[in-house]
Amino acid sequence: MPGVVILVADIPIAVFALIALFTGVVGLVLSTPLFLVWTYHKRKMEEIKLQKQGYMTDEVRKEFAAMRAEIQSLRETATQYDISLENTLQQVERRLSYLERRPSLPAQESETQNVILGGR
Repeated sequence: MPGVVILVADIPIAVFALIALFTGVVGLVLSTPLFLVWTYHKRKMEEIKLQKQGYMTDEVRKEFAAMRAEIQSLRETATQYDISLENTLQQVERRLSYLERRPSLPAQESETQNVILGGR
């Protein structure tokens, strides 16, 4: 029978009720762990929120603000040192470049160069 169609009316009501009950039980069994995980997550999130509210007093907020200001000050100081170091490096590079481009003068021996140490 290639075109077999089963109508709900052909299935006895008891079988239909058993299928519906089985589907409901399976749905309940599968959904219970998901519900438990969801409620656990919600409870933990509320606990964290309450802990944050309890620990974030005005004194702690002021301490955080002071730490942020100090960190900002340290960043500015580090930036100033970095700029100063960069300027010094550029000056050294310019001086070195100047010395490398300058024509070398012939060596002139002077009397001070001929002094022998040690009295000989």
